Amino acid sequence: MWTPRDLIGWIRRLFAPAAETVTALEEYDWNRTGEVFARAVPETVRIVETYSYDQEISRNRNLQPDQGRPPAGRVEISLPYDGDHFFTRQAAADVEGQLPPGNTDPAEAVVGHLVFADQGRTQFDRAVKVNSRFTALPIRVPVSGGVLPMGYEHLIADRTSCVITNQYRPDPERPEILPVTVKIELLDPDSADFGQPTGSMNPARAQALANKVKGLGTFKPCLELRVTVQVHVAGGGPDLHPEVSLVSIGWPSVTSLSSFDLTVSGEQNPLIRYNPVTRSVEWQDVRMTLRRKKSEEKQAREGQDKEDETENDEAQADVEADEDVEDDEQDREVQDGNEPDAAGSDSTGSDSTGSDGTESDSTEREAAIRTYESPAMSLVLQHPGELYQESEVKARVDVRIPRLLSGMDARLYGATGALVADCEPELVSEVSTSIKVILDDAFAERTVSTSQSLHFSEVIPDPARVEDIKNALAGHGFERLYDEQLQAEPYRHLLIHQRRTGPDMMQLWHLVEGRRFKTERKKAVAGETFTTPVESGDLDIFAVGRLRTSSHEVTRAMNALQQVLRSPMAHVRVRR
Repeated sequence: MWTPRDLIGWIRRLFAPAAETVTALEEYDWNRTGEVFARAVPETVRIVETYSYDQEISRNRNLQPDQGRPPAGRVEISLPYDGDHFFTRQAAADVEGQLPPGNTDPAEAVVGHLVFADQGRTQFDRAVKVNSRFTALPIRVPVSGGVLPMGYEHLIADRTSCVITNQYRPDPERPEILPVTVKIELLDPDSADFGQPTGSMNPARAQALANKVKGLGTFKPCLELRVTVQVHVAGGGPDLHPEVSLVSIGWPSVTSLSSFDLTVSGEQNPLIRYNPVTRSVEWQDVRMTLRRKKSEEKQAREGQDKEDETENDEAQADVEADEDVEDDEQDREVQDGNEPDAAGSDSTGSDSTGSDGTESDSTEREAAIRTYESPAMSLVLQHPGELYQESEVKARVDVRIPRLLSGMDARLYGATGALVADCEPELVSEVSTSIKVILDDAFAERTVSTSQSLHFSEVIPDPARVEDIKNALAGHGFERLYDEQLQAEPYRHLLIHQRRTGPDMMQLWHLVEGRRFKTERKKAVAGETFTTPVESGDLDIFAVGRLRTSSHEVTRAMNALQQVLRSPMAHVRVRR
């Protein structure tokens, strides 16, 4: 005797695409005899993919997948027998109507299906149904037999919960790019905050840099370990927020936390801790943001704040923003010009084709790769002596990405076949990177700084003296990056120049400061003394040189410039 459910199943099989061969323990029979259905809803559905990588930070940098830990996937479903929101009294009535009273035989109820789209060659370890694009995983929960008590009152007693776990293996060919890049640098705190100079800066930043140039003469006895993490995701957007879930820096000996200071985005972070089990310094939960485009970075560097912008600047910013939006839309377009949906295909679920009628590759349907970057996480080592005795430092960085890097998507359907909107599956990729930092190379590649200060008494500060400095720098092959008078009285002028030295770029920062004052010139003629008021002043030049790997070249260049500057300054001194 045919039932309506048998007829619906026959129609589905008639119009369904041909199934692909897949490794599975068994094929799911859609018309299993005696199967029980219940209108229950899971509390949580979580799909987690884990990826492991090895990275070496040295002169011969290397980043590759960890061969000993292949990618793995896990489906976690939780359903409480609460009798209210999840396994409701209606669901318990469904079970009682399909099983005999007092049943003690093991029985499971199907409460829905978890449907995966774009799973590719992903392999599941349990029974699934596969066609050309979709994989359906039935959600079965035990309702009787085994350790469960007799009857069905336990289904609504709100004392137990069912947790279902299903393992699967993501496609080893994906992700096609290395998703996480970690950068760890050793820096001197005195030279760590200069940043990359540009041709234009807002007044506040210029004043802050000028103060740093002036105060660099007092060196700090500590060392800074700066960590920056980048995540590369295909098709991401501003609503996607990866986060650094854990940073663990191995430390050779048990030490007090007073020896460390952690700053994130320039602010003190109190979440640092020492783990005696792993002998490492740890912190966690650092949110990442979408890396800005070049036009936005340029605008930020120039300090074009909204309150200081003119109407023309606002119009230009709007134009650039519109261009960026158009670029984003073009990146998301498929090659055949059709408008894609969220899954990167048309609404009918058919394969997209190009304008010439050929089938488009799946990578062509994906959106452009976007980069998310963490703020600079600076670990200041107050007593770095123990670090100098080590040859390498081992670290670990875990990143949580709220999407599946295999490209798979998931939807939850209830026992009646309707989409469950109240329980959207949580999709998470956890990427763990084991890092080895070769300390000899890290120390050799760090940027070092040296400073000098010159004082010229009875030299009036004015733009002519700044021109003397610029001419001297130009004569030694330096290119001007920044040239701005910060204030007139007391006089303050900031200069930034650079010159290529081998593969690196040497930077020289000069702050010219001075003040004007009145003095008197006395002259004795025929026994009488004549006093004449004259203008005079004092001039100070603070110089900072920065170069990667060595300070010898910087010191040599600064000494040569000092010798050149002393001669013209001596000729312009005010004589009394």
